[in-house]
Amino acid sequence: MLNYKIYLEQIKKMIGRLEDSTKNISLKKFSKDDVLFDATVLRLQVIGESIKSVSLEVKKKNKQVKWKLFSKLRNFLSHKYIQVDKEIIYNLVKKEIPQLKEQINTVK
Repeated sequence: MLNYKIYLEQIKKMIGRLEDSTKNISLKKFSKDDVLFDATVLRLQVIGESIKSVSLEVKKKNKQVKWKLFSKLRNFLSHKYIQVDKEIIYNLVKKEIPQLKEQINTVK
Protein backbone atom coordinates (compact mmCIF):
# COMPACT_ATOMS: atom_id res chain seq x y z
CA MET A 1 0.00 0.00 0.00
CA LEU A 2 1.34 3.38 -0.97
CA ASN A 3 1.41 6.02 1.70
CA TYR A 4 -2.05 7.60 1.67
CA LYS A 5 -0.60 10.88 2.93
CA ILE A 6 0.83 11.50 -0.54
CA TYR A 7 -2.72 11.46 -1.90
CA LEU A 8 -4.01 13.67 0.90
CA GLU A 9 -1.29 16.22 0.08
CA GLN A 10 -2.31 16.12 -3.59
CA ILE A 11 -5.94 16.72 -2.60
CA LYS A 12 -4.93 19.65 -0.40
CA LYS A 13 -2.83 21.10 -3.22
CA MET A 14 -5.76 20.93 -5.65
CA ILE A 15 -8.11 22.43 -3.06
CA GLY A 16 -5.69 25.32 -2.63
CA ARG A 17 -5.55 25.88 -6.37
CA LEU A 18 -9.34 25.77 -6.60
CA GLU A 19 -9.63 28.30 -3.79
CA ASP A 20 -7.06 30.60 -5.39
CA SER A 21 -8.53 30.46 -8.87
CA THR A 22 -12.18 30.90 -7.87
CA LYS A 23 -11.75 33.41 -5.07
CA ASN A 24 -13.88 36.50 -5.74
CA ILE A 25 -15.20 34.98 -8.99
CA SER A 26 -18.90 35.32 -9.69
CA LEU A 27 -20.95 32.57 -11.31
CA LYS A 28 -21.37 34.82 -14.34
CA LYS A 29 -17.63 35.24 -14.81
CA PHE A 30 -16.97 31.57 -14.07
CA SER A 31 -19.55 30.51 -16.67
CA LYS A 32 -17.93 32.65 -19.36
CA ASP A 33 -14.32 31.70 -18.64
CA ASP A 34 -13.68 28.39 -20.43
CA VAL A 35 -10.05 28.21 -19.32
CA LEU A 36 -11.01 28.63 -15.66
CA PHE A 37 -13.81 26.10 -16.04
CA ASP A 38 -11.49 23.54 -17.65
CA ALA A 39 -8.85 24.08 -14.95
CA THR A 40 -11.51 23.66 -12.27
CA VAL A 41 -12.75 20.42 -13.79
CA LEU A 42 -9.21 19.08 -14.06
CA ARG A 43 -8.52 19.87 -10.41
CA LEU A 44 -11.73 18.14 -9.36
CA GLN A 45 -10.69 15.12 -11.42
CA VAL A 46 -7.31 15.03 -9.69
CA ILE A 47 -9.05 15.20 -6.30
CA GLY A 48 -11.32 12.32 -7.29
CA GLU A 49 -8.48 10.23 -8.65
CA SER A 50 -6.42 10.84 -5.51
CA ILE A 51 -9.38 9.83 -3.37
CA LYS A 52 -9.70 6.61 -5.35
CA SER A 53 -6.09 5.83 -4.45
CA VAL A 54 -6.66 6.11 -0.70
CA SER A 55 -7.06 2.66 0.82
CA LEU A 56 -10.41 1.33 1.94
CA GLU A 57 -8.96 0.92 5.43
CA VAL A 58 -8.24 4.66 5.67
CA LYS A 59 -11.66 5.51 4.25
CA LYS A 60 -13.39 3.30 6.81
CA LYS A 61 -11.50 5.01 9.64
CA ASN A 62 -12.41 8.47 8.31
CA LYS A 63 -16.09 8.37 7.46
CA GLN A 64 -16.39 12.13 7.86
CA VAL A 65 -14.94 12.55 4.35
CA LYS A 66 -17.31 12.38 1.37
CA TRP A 67 -15.06 9.88 -0.40
CA LYS A 68 -17.76 8.52 -2.72
CA LEU A 69 -19.03 11.94 -3.78
CA PHE A 70 -15.68 12.99 -5.14
CA SER A 71 -14.73 9.66 -6.69
CA LYS A 72 -18.09 9.52 -8.48
CA LEU A 73 -17.68 13.16 -9.50
CA ARG A 74 -14.31 12.28 -11.04
CA ASN A 75 -15.93 9.55 -13.13
CA PHE A 76 -18.72 11.83 -14.28
CA LEU A 77 -16.36 14.67 -15.19
CA SER A 78 -14.08 12.31 -17.07
CA HIS A 79 -16.73 10.42 -19.01
CA LYS A 80 -19.60 12.89 -19.37
CA TYR A 81 -17.69 16.16 -19.77
CA ILE A 82 -20.09 17.50 -22.40
CA GLN A 83 -22.97 17.19 -19.92
CA VAL A 84 -21.26 19.07 -17.10
CA ASP A 85 -23.25 22.05 -15.87
CA LYS A 86 -21.07 25.06 -15.05
CA GLU A 87 -23.40 26.34 -12.35
CA ILE A 88 -23.37 23.00 -10.55
CA ILE A 89 -19.57 22.89 -10.66
CA TYR A 90 -19.35 26.48 -9.42
CA ASN A 91 -21.69 25.74 -6.51
CA LEU A 92 -19.84 22.54 -5.70
CA VAL A 93 -16.53 24.40 -5.55
CA LYS A 94 -18.01 27.10 -3.33
CA LYS A 95 -19.88 24.74 -0.96
CA GLU A 96 -18.33 21.27 -1.01
CA ILE A 97 -14.65 22.12 -1.42
CA PRO A 98 -14.42 24.10 1.86
CA GLN A 99 -16.07 21.15 3.63
CA LEU A 100 -13.72 18.69 1.96
CA LYS A 101 -10.77 20.80 3.06
CA GLU A 102 -11.89 20.57 6.68
CA GLN A 103 -12.60 16.87 6.40
CA ILE A 104 -9.26 16.02 4.78
CA ASN A 105 -7.43 17.93 7.49
CA THR A 106 -8.93 15.57 10.09
CA VAL A 107 -7.89 12.32 8.37
CA LYS A 108 -5.67 10.14 10.55
